[in-house]
Amino acid sequence: MHSAFLVKPLIVATGIDYLAHSDYRWQNEYLALSTSFSFFRIGATQHLIYEKIADQSWYTWDNDFALSFQNKRFGSEIRCNNIRTEERTFTLSANFNANENSSFATSYSFRPKEKDSYSLATSLAIAKPLIIQSSWQSEPARFGLGLKVLIGKVNLMYAVRTHTELDLTHIVDLGSAW
Repeated sequence: MHSAFLVKPLIVATGIDYLAHSDYRWQNEYLALSTSFSFFRIGATQHLIYEKIADQSWYTWDNDFALSFQNKRFGSEIRCNNIRTEERTFTLSANFNANENSSFATSYSFRPKEKDSYSLATSLAIAKPLIIQSSWQSEPARFGLGLKVLIGKVNLMYAVRTHTELDLTHIVDLGSAW
């Protein structure tokens, strides 16, 4: 569940991501602040992460920072995630909106203590109001495929994602823009 609102000149966002599996539980509560100037945006996020594996559980504080450029057709972002942990990641991303029905994105993530990762994503409007979204990531290797339905300012998405160490992950997302 996520929410964002404008407190000029900032955008304030907060929410929670949650993954529950019989072997693993992960919960990410966050607060983010960002601002923009022309085509540029800068932002920071504070996370409180809860993880549980079998009988062991722990909390971790973490931070992310990002700087991006976006116009109607092209975008780019540089960000640093997990700044406080050994899982620190530096990512460079680019996106291209080919037309109103299709967009493509790619990113390269450098992880000082782990294997680097490359990812691709596409979004294709097949017929109003249906959008097919897909993604692929090299490390850990995974593939995702979803169907999004747009109804006015509301969207509903169902997706499934593979994972090298878990069963298929099913995702239901309900979103709204105002």
